[in-house]
Amino acid sequence: MGADVSGLQGNAQFYVVGGPVQPDRDCYVVRDADAALYTRLSAGEYCDVLAPPDSGSTSLIAHTAARLRADGVAVAYVDLAQISNRDITDDVGRWYYSVAYRILRELRVRFELQDWWQERAGLTNLQRLREFFREVLLTATDARVVVFVDRIETGLGHAEALDLFGAIRACYDARATEPEFRRLSFALLGSAPPGKLIPSGQASPFDVSVSIQLADFDLEEVGRLTSGLPCDAGTAKLIAERTWYWTAGHPYLTQKLLRAIGRRPGAELAAETVDQWVINLFLTRNATREEPHLSGLRSLLLQDSRDKVARLSLYGKVRKGATVASEHALPTHRDLLRAGLLVEDSDGNFALRNRVYAEVFTAHWVNRNLPFSWRGLAAVAAVAVVALAIPVWYSEYLPEPYIRVLNKPDADFI
Repeated sequence: MGADVSGLQGNAQFYVVGGPVQPDRDCYVVRDADAALYTRLSAGEYCDVLAPPDSGSTSLIAHTAARLRADGVAVAYVDLAQISNRDITDDVGRWYYSVAYRILRELRVRFELQDWWQERAGLTNLQRLREFFREVLLTATDARVVVFVDRIETGLGHAEALDLFGAIRACYDARATEPEFRRLSFALLGSAPPGKLIPSGQASPFDVSVSIQLADFDLEEVGRLTSGLPCDAGTAKLIAERTWYWTAGHPYLTQKLLRAIGRRPGAELAAETVDQWVINLFLTRNATREEPHLSGLRSLLLQDSRDKVARLSLYGKVRKGATVASEHALPTHRDLLRAGLLVEDSDGNFALRNRVYAEVFTAHWVNRNLPFSWRGLAAVAAVAVVALAIPVWYSEYLPEPYIRVLNKPDADFI
């Protein structure tokens, strides 16, 4: 698990931060998800990988795609975020055309797609996509085909994007009557849960796909990444343990932290070095605005919606140590899991994902960002008024009847 000690020379270019890790890079960490996704797709199954942002799902695609291509499988990659730079509703037909065009370009298939697409303008988008997969894609090659669809959350809130998922599900259903469709598989990746993408009661590819869990690095996997540091095996082990203490194996946080440490080849490395770099990188006053990953989390937590107060309040309870059971049916719970700020423990309860998040998004931070509530202030004021009124009533008004009786000259007290 330790570093290569020959010459104690670190490699400043070893780590990759802020983008996908190419499959041939030494810093790519093979996880259980790699074997699971490759095995399932090789068997012709549909798969989905739904993980929080910056968990390494795009890197997983690159690694799996390379292995599949080596086996003779035709592989296409579609990033919905790139296609959706323009609003889907501006030109729905062109959005779906772009999906089909990207698949053919990835497979290096020469075909007059525009003419074919226009000739079928009378069909619905779902029908046109399904015909594209059958008449164009599966006709262009005899090989097995796997299409990776990444960042599927881009279609969130767009009813038009449902046809894409409907067409993918239709391809699966067609396997029962058209054997050619058995050569075609899809892998759907992103951060949105299926319930947000596909309304209840609608045919969904997630009903037939195998869910692949993309876990954070364990301690041993973090240890492998220390081979980019200029230190001996013993020091590397201490640094790996302290890094895992802070990041709990979060891919982005781990790579960024170790890269910062590795860029100081002349410095004496120790476990305390990790603590100092955690402060420098993630715990500065403006980290939630300037550090890209933390800024993204902040935006997800504070995005304006009717669930904002509930979202912040729920996170605040967990941050303060309260036991809260995770319920996937509740939108607020799904949002926090999607963001990756919280995870589920072995008992099905919410838990903080790592100590970096806990130190950045504190209970005090939550309180400062909860909206000001006049209703809550009015309730507090009402309680205060009652609390002040009771002793006044007790001392000034309650004795009055008795005082009047005592002051009567003809009062008989015997």
